[in-house]
Amino acid sequence: MTPCDAKLPDTLRYGLAILSILLCLSGCRTSLPVGETYEPCVLVTKEEASAAMNEPVRDAVAHDFYANVARDKNEIGSLVEKGVSWVKRCVYNGLQENTTGDFMEIAVYQFENQKQAMSFYEDQTKGPAVRKDLGENLPALKGLCDRSAQFGGPLSSSSGDYVLKGDLVLYIGVVPGLPSHSEALWGAAEHVLKQAVVRLK
Repeated sequence: MTPCDAKLPDTLRYGLAILSILLCLSGCRTSLPVGETYEPCVLVTKEEASAAMNEPVRDAVAHDFYANVARDKNEIGSLVEKGVSWVKRCVYNGLQENTTGDFMEIAVYQFENQKQAMSFYEDQTKGPAVRKDLGENLPALKGLCDRSAQFGGPLSSSSGDYVLKGDLVLYIGVVPGLPSHSEALWGAAEHVLKQAVVRLK
């Protein structure tokens, strides 16, 4: 025991030790928790969305919808019929005022089984906006998921990606508030896509 310790009552020294641990837990951990997650606002953080869109964004707006909750069926009723168990959404809005703002949306769809997830994925990726030249998997995601596809272009009203991973479907999309923003925001989803897929449980 040091001379300094000897001057402190045991209860005070114990309290200080606990306080130091709590401070470290709350202030020292700046990285994401270790492990995988379903939460879209963790798959893509506010800072990552801002960097990808090259503009500041507001705090996340998150919504969860569950097939077994009556009030949620108004929102996801058509998806429940396709086998969805729950949907988690996260939106980061740009700071534009007095006009329609840019935003990034991240959504995770959990299905009852992989077959239903595949069916939903194929429905979402069969339109003309999907880039067929990239094949069934984006090169950056090789080995990280079952299927992936990119949609939209520099002049599109929206752009982004769909990913199939087991019984989950991940969507990351960016929508410009004004047509003049389309080109600048094109490809923003790809900046956060790989890390999101790695984090996806």
